[in-house]
Amino acid sequence: MSGLKTQFPTMFEASIANKSVEEHKLEPDQNHTEGLSKEAFEKMGYMDRLKVKQDTPELYNQLTGNTD
Repeated sequence: MSGLKTQFPTMFEASIANKSVEEHKLEPDQNHTEGLSKEAFEKMGYMDRLKVKQDTPELYNQLTGNTD
């Protein structure tokens, strides 16, 4: 073990305390349904359409042709 410590001294340093962590927080999720076209809506999967329905029911009704 001492031979390895001599050959590779940096592998045995405890430098965890010296390292700093930089935080890069993500931007808050923004509603991207404002400029949603009918073609883009038709290509969406079920879960994405459900999210549009829950977030903006007026837009969902407009895109699906519902008058409720």
